[in-house]
Amino acid sequence: VSIDFDFNFWEYNSTGPPDYEIFSDNYLFRPQGPAERVSTARTVIVIDGDFVKELRIQETPTHQRVIRLYVQPPNTQGRARDFITIDTIIGPLESNKECILRFETDLASDGVFYTDDNGLQTQKRHHKNETLPIAGNYYPLVYNGYIGDKKDDLELSFIVDSPVGATSLLMLHRRVTNTIFFGMNLNDTSIARPSMRLIFEDREESLLQRQQFSYMLNFPPVALVAT
Repeated sequence: VSIDFDFNFWEYNSTGPPDYEIFSDNYLFRPQGPAERVSTARTVIVIDGDFVKELRIQETPTHQRVIRLYVQPPNTQGRARDFITIDTIIGPLESNKECILRFETDLASDGVFYTDDNGLQTQKRHHKNETLPIAGNYYPLVYNGYIGDKKDDLELSFIVDSPVGATSLLMLHRRVTNTIFFGMNLNDTSIARPSMRLIFEDREESLLQRQQFSYMLNFPPVALVAT
């Protein structure tokens, strides 16, 4: 089974005074309109190994992705499966920009997706808020989420290393200089490095893999040395 799958950096322009009464700041997400593709130009480096295949994509000096496909060796025992990791390097962003990673697939999801609202329970989400067609369709994703196919028993799952806002895309970084509450803004000039894993499996296997990878990515082993 295969799917058509693509993902790229896009950015929202944050609204701000004096033209808008409500705009993006450190508490609110109110973009000026639909997101725009960051760039179609890119520098690509491919590293083709036997068990790890790596693709490095630099779109701008402030937007980079490193995609790795981990291929399990032949005759691997247990429930090991192939999976993809995505490491992003974003920033510093321009003022009043909000960066997302937008996913596009041919899965028949019918506008439905799922997120773990509190890290434990999975909530069914509908992309249908017409009052706030952009901000109203974002939901919290703590550890993982997924998109299911209505025709086949298949799921594309996302496992993240830090909480994000999610719909068919993930909000990865924001820099907002507008100020409305308490004189504070989100003028974040840092470089963000969000990481995630992707798996594409049937429904039963996806559930097991999401739980396993969530623990591996968010609670890695810590080496302690006693002296």
